[in-house]
Amino acid sequence: MKIMTRWKMVIIIGGVLPMLLAGCRGSKTGEDAPVKDVSYGKAESATPAELPHDKGPLIGTSVADFSDKGLVNQEGEPVSFKTAPKQPLLVSFIYTRCPMATMCPRITQKVREVQKRLNSNGDAKAKNSSRFILITLDPEHDKPGILKEYGRDYNVDYGGWEFWTGPKGTITNLASRFQVTVKWDAATGETNALPHTMRTYLIDTNRIVRFWFPGSRWQVEEVVKRLRALQGTRP
Repeated sequence: MKIMTRWKMVIIIGGVLPMLLAGCRGSKTGEDAPVKDVSYGKAESATPAELPHDKGPLIGTSVADFSDKGLVNQEGEPVSFKTAPKQPLLVSFIYTRCPMATMCPRITQKVREVQKRLNSNGDAKAKNSSRFILITLDPEHDKPGILKEYGRDYNVDYGGWEFWTGPKGTITNLASRFQVTVKWDAATGETNALPHTMRTYLIDTNRIVRFWFPGSRWQVEEVVKRLRALQGTRP
């Protein structure tokens, strides 16, 4: 009788323990939480076009010297990380023809919400005190005029927001430097689905990466709090 009881206990523990461990791992590596150090896990893909996050973060890396030759914004004006305003930056990658609602459209919507929250505290000096930069992964289609119209569709405030585009070679290099994986040759014709990882970075005024958020399920309030800290303003 005692032997049977012991065996039952072993079976129960053996079945429950992996589930508990799995739950712990999920709480640490889930996309809802920002990753702030070199401990990272593979993010579960939200859609077939979203690749898993298979590279480590860039925390502490300077982006000042990232190759950005030939980049322009939605107005066709030359842009670079060196010449960007001395403000905290939010940087992410999207493309306007993205057909996946949980990917580029979701990122654009949430970044716009972050901008609105930061600009809604009634402090005129704090308005547009961060810069939002969304870089296209489809530069051959996303010319300045198309990006500008895309931003209007989301009612973005261009006082503190820019879309960047430019030569495909520069975009490819920039995506690689930001550890955004893109299957450039896998885009399907009718849906324009371009498989890629989704990463959103927060960069301080010295152009050092401070935080990164995988996927599109990050919390707006968390990003707002981090940007306000980088601005030196109250949460």
